[in-house]
Amino acid sequence: CQLSNLSWNQFVSSDGIKPNGRYGHTAFVHENRLYVQGGQNSEVLFNDLWMVDIILPEVNFSPTVAPKRDYDTALPIPAPRKKTTSSNSY
Repeated sequence: CQLSNLSWNQFVSSDGIKPNGRYGHTAFVHENRLYVQGGQNSEVLFNDLWMVDIILPEVNFSPTVAPKRDYDTALPIPAPRKKTTSSNSY
């Protein structure tokens, strides 16, 4: 976000992949990196993880590992969720 002119930058990975627009996701910043996980749009319930290095900027994508599910928590990797939250103790 460029506060001087209230505009946003769109990040695209080196291979041209970019995150889809979404809401209800989890996002947090840790050590100059922005992480965005999950969420949904009008067509898709996401189970992906994006990392943006906010200094370089560099984008990395972690593809979906667990199958997309709803109302299922018995997974070693969280299922796609709506309106999730995260916290950082740092």
